[in-house]
Amino acid sequence: MKPVTHLHFHSEFSLQDSVIKIDMLPKLIEEKNVKAIALTDHGNVDGAVKFYQKTKDIKSFDPLLGCEFYVVDDYTQKESKIRYHLTTIAKNLKGFQSIMKALTVANLEGFYWRPRISWEYILEHMEHVVVMTACISGPFGYPEKKRDLLLADLYEKFGEDFYLEAMLLEDYKPQEKRNREILDFHQKYGIQMVFTNDVHYPDRDDWTAREICRAIAYHQKIDPEKYDQLSEDQISSTYLKNYDEMVESLKFFGLENYEEKMVEVWDEIVDKCKCDWLQQMEVMVPVAYDKAKANPG
Repeated sequence: MKPVTHLHFHSEFSLQDSVIKIDMLPKLIEEKNVKAIALTDHGNVDGAVKFYQKTKDIKSFDPLLGCEFYVVDDYTQKESKIRYHLTTIAKNLKGFQSIMKALTVANLEGFYWRPRISWEYILEHMEHVVVMTACISGPFGYPEKKRDLLLADLYEKFGEDFYLEAMLLEDYKPQEKRNREILDFHQKYGIQMVFTNDVHYPDRDDWTAREICRAIAYHQKIDPEKYDQLSEDQISSTYLKNYDEMVESLKFFGLENYEEKMVEVWDEIVDKCKCDWLQQMEVMVPVAYDKAKANPG
């Protein structure tokens, strides 16, 4: 089996959302021949040290650190729960510090149900990171005109470190339309695409555990009859797929011609974000928070 890379991955630190414990990773990495994982938990990097310590000695494996941010137009407004997502991966220690500083602002100043940061902050202050357009709730969720302006701003800011993220979630009907939009944008403007799987649980058979987790988060009841009636293609596909399963997902979306490109972009991002600097994690001190610099003017 060929090695697989997962650049959008949620651990137990994506609370009430992922059921993958970091302690599971050595076994999962070996079983599925995983070459690299970028830890991109929702709105935090709390699992970073544990993730690095647990995986740093695994042969032929690269641990990468990032975060999936909650982003709004104005984080000082505390009236609407509407928020968008953006995936980031640190290229070096400065990039990780940039992520931590943004999360500090998001928690101390932008918190409303979730730690939120603004697009303005990202465009002005984030640096040394790879940026990807995340899930269905990413920048492509805006109306077309605003979406195009925002994507242009992100590309101008991050250049070749900005990627259009196409998720291979065959069970999620809106994803097919979104992937077509991403493909069209890629072909029109030449911005690189990266294929991810928004990983939230270990294996396909573990999907019920994640459903229970989500039911707890949203105060919902589980209906056993509903799940008994689900067909194979309705079962959530946000699990840690091996290489062959990722290729099958490409075929589902009619993107089988992109297999070679998928691997090429994975390797490109891993090379940009190799984490030799992570050796400093165990002794690293927090970045000083300066409210005046976080909110100039």
